[in-house]
Amino acid sequence: MFVNGKNLAKLIEAQFPKELAEPWDNVGFLVGSPNARTEKVMMALELTPEVVEEAVEKNVDLLCVHHPIIFKPMKEITDETEIGQMIKTLMQHRMTVYVAHTNLDSGEGGTAAYFAEMLELERCEPLVVTSSTSYVKLVVFTPVDHTERIAEVIAKAGGGEIGNYEACHFYSEGMGGFKPIEGAEPFVGKIDEMTHVKEHRLEMIVPKSQAKHVVSEMLKVHPYEMPAYDLVPLDNVIERYGIGSVGYLEEAQSFEELIDNVKDVLDIESVRAVKTTDHPIRKVAVCPGAGAEYIVNAAAQGCDVFITGDLKYHEAQLARSLRLSVIDAGHYETERPFMVEWARLLREACDHKGYEVKIIVSEVNANPVQFL
Repeated sequence: MFVNGKNLAKLIEAQFPKELAEPWDNVGFLVGSPNARTEKVMMALELTPEVVEEAVEKNVDLLCVHHPIIFKPMKEITDETEIGQMIKTLMQHRMTVYVAHTNLDSGEGGTAAYFAEMLELERCEPLVVTSSTSYVKLVVFTPVDHTERIAEVIAKAGGGEIGNYEACHFYSEGMGGFKPIEGAEPFVGKIDEMTHVKEHRLEMIVPKSQAKHVVSEMLKVHPYEMPAYDLVPLDNVIERYGIGSVGYLEEAQSFEELIDNVKDVLDIESVRAVKTTDHPIRKVAVCPGAGAEYIVNAAAQGCDVFITGDLKYHEAQLARSLRLSVIDAGHYETERPFMVEWARLLREACDHKGYEVKIIVSEVNANPVQFL
């Protein structure tokens, strides 16, 4: 089956929509041809000359990268700069670059959620909520022997999902009445005669963004010529998306035990830390990458410890003043593990679609910081 970059981007954005990216971010296709045939994909945290060289050697068609290669406005692209040289090489070898940055951080199962899972945190919520999904309730009246089929179609089109449950629906029985007039082609009943039919009132929630598509699919299988349906706006907050994650350890740990756990799951030898208490640790916030700007948010939520990277001196002083302990496990170190998970998620989505695409993870250590 022919697969191009757009096909794969659609799979990525089904879980990590571009709309979740911060306004200042730059995500999506940044280099190359999204329509080009894609047989091999490589996931990488960062694009460096070494990563590009690796992609060339491995005959990669599409690079899926977390950090944007083009971030700030550029006035020129020449081979006298490192970024210009990389773009030149990418274009020469007909490689395409697709970026998922803060949408990969905020999306369900993204970088923060995965890090929290690695630490076995429970009852997790976003550290900072940036968006939530708006829902409508689709109410449609169906003949009783068509209800389950219509509910199935609505579910396949994207309706009826609540948390870890899918195809959620409710129906109640009643009597529908109508009189077909000249020009009608009724599924049941006769022209100019009042007709009464046992019907079900079927109710399912639908993401507002998918309502048009769901209704269109529902109408294709509904037996009535003119089905009666309502779309009711809801204030329910079912999914919330945001930066970072806050959760609880199953059992309390000391600060030192938690540090050992962090080093173990990230496979690193050292961290930087701000210790403000000897009390047992239960509530933990995580923000892979550079998350020190959310120290106040973690403290406000009553967290015992905040785990992130790129902690500066004055940010450490702020955490100390707020009585919030911090573990700085490194920017690269906290984000790099998700590249393997991202590859797994994309491979799983490709298998579901029947796409024959090879997906690998960069083996280059692109971290410019070394501990000597």
